[in-house]
Amino acid sequence: MLENDLVHKMFQFQYNMARISYWDIVDNLAKSEYILMRKIATCHENNHRLTLTQIAHELQLSNPAISRTVKNIEAKQWIVRENDEDDRRNSFVVLTPLGEAELKKASSVIHQVMQEALNKVGEKEMLEFFELGNTIHEVMLETFDEYRQQKQSPNNKE
Repeated sequence: MLENDLVHKMFQFQYNMARISYWDIVDNLAKSEYILMRKIATCHENNHRLTLTQIAHELQLSNPAISRTVKNIEAKQWIVRENDEDDRRNSFVVLTPLGEAELKKASSVIHQVMQEALNKVGEKEMLEFFELGNTIHEVMLETFDEYRQQKQSPNNKE
């Protein structure tokens, strides 16, 4: 297979996978809301709390994007803000029981649909695919890092 054909197939695969929208099968919950609520739940499970700024940083989102999403979720009564007792300028967000139930319901639907799809392919094939996918991911990260370093090198005369 020609190298250009492989590169094209890789781009096409990434594009196709990115176009799969879980949010079409989940009611009442946008992607940004799910991701934020999942992050809050994960922190809570680990007995750890993050400020909104820290969450924005970890999710690589802007503070305005996080604030907008928090306001939407607060309006649905899925989260509440709690002030940091050590520093009143900071606040944490916590899932309400209603928010926990909504997150659990959405996660269950996503898990069920993904499980059905993966079962159609087969466990052995999926495990081989994931192993190869992880290898490709690691090699691409290394290659991109090498390229970035080379590009930033003082000897580079671009």
